[in-house]
Amino acid sequence: MNHTIGLALLMLLLVGCSADPGSAASTAVTSVGRPPDSAGPTTSVAPADAASEITGAPTTVFAEPARPSIEVSEGSVRGPGRIEVDLGETVQFDFVSDVADELHIHGYDLRYEIVVNEPLVVELVADIPGIFEVEMEEAGLLVTELVVQ
Repeated sequence: MNHTIGLALLMLLLVGCSADPGSAASTAVTSVGRPPDSAGPTTSVAPADAASEITGAPTTVFAEPARPSIEVSEGSVRGPGRIEVDLGETVQFDFVSDVADELHIHGYDLRYEIVVNEPLVVELVADIPGIFEVEMEEAGLLVTELVVQ
């Protein structure tokens, strides 16, 4: 049996058991295959969410995680205490401070100049496993820990 026809029949059988007549899933599946008044095969594309309609599973769209943001104001740190990433992942976070200093990522020995109230985007490839302090060097202020697993 032709795989396309077999798949269409299987989908039709599944929809017939689970979908109400006239539902979007029923309509999407019954349009696959050969129309009754046609002699040759046809090709039709089901909607992107047709699979979820057929199986009953919800369609889930995942948004990109927001880039962490760290702010230092009057000696207080606001932001995540830890940034956890997988080994080899590119790490990005936003940083801003109300005082000039140097941001130092220990273990990676990366240093970034902090300009007063000027946003800084920190980016690195997390290619060394471990837990690393990220601190304002002159102030000796721990701003976060980078955890690479």
